[in-house]
Amino acid sequence: MLLTTTNTNFRLLPTIPTAKILSLEEWHREQLSLRAEKRLFKSATGSRRRELARSRTRKDELEDSGTEPEDERSRAEVDADREKQEEEEFFGDPPLTQQRERNVAWFTDHFLGRAHHTYLALSSPVGPLAVSIILDQHDHTYKLIIRSTRGSQRLTVPFSVVPPPSFFRRLFGYGYDPLAVLAVASPVTPQRTLRYCTDPYLPKELLAVEERQVIRSYKFGVGYVGGEIPANEESMLSCRLEQTSPAFHEFLAWLGDTVELKGWKGYRGGLDVKGE
Repeated sequence: MLLTTTNTNFRLLPTIPTAKILSLEEWHREQLSLRAEKRLFKSATGSRRRELARSRTRKDELEDSGTEPEDERSRAEVDADREKQEEEEFFGDPPLTQQRERNVAWFTDHFLGRAHHTYLALSSPVGPLAVSIILDQHDHTYKLIIRSTRGSQRLTVPFSVVPPPSFFRRLFGYGYDPLAVLAVASPVTPQRTLRYCTDPYLPKELLAVEERQVIRSYKFGVGYVGGEIPANEESMLSCRLEQTSPAFHEFLAWLGDTVELKGWKGYRGGLDVKGE
């Protein structure tokens, strides 16, 4: 026990070992996660109550009018629709190709080579997750990128909307709480299964994943119908270049360069580059 004095006031304070302080810090982080999930639960509960009230009102109206109500859906169908709605709320619209390219540039400009926090979840209610969070002192914001199987989300949060660090984080110089930032920026992102990762090679691996999703090459097919070539799919696909017209040759030259497929080292579009 420690005895502290302030004028005539005496207080007995228990000594707290370092291990206990760290556990309190983890407890505080868990509390932030639980608070975020509790807010989501209250919101979902309120929506379900309103939906139930509307259903009861509709049922009373049908009974008063003498109309037989429709058959209720099974609980499994309702649960499936609810899960789909939650996934749509989290994922949003599918990412465009331009957005994937911006994700690569955004991560390179703001995260790569700078100190930031990365959290991983192999399994969560919305599937695997990778969350990167960084404090940007230049414009006084937090920047986040949330990766999932459906793409990536880029988020920016100002300092003013994030709660200040806890007493223990300030005491031991831990700085801001990344999960508190995530709770503000994306309340629908599940945090319970997220784990902090310190692998120094992880940022480059995440960048490689982003780059693999960027489409840089496209494949087009050109068919020829005319002259002795009948207007059907089989004849068009079996047509040889010697059977086409000079105008078609000119059109192909306008589209691009003609190359020999055998031994070609560039983009092959799924074509055979080994055979004749």
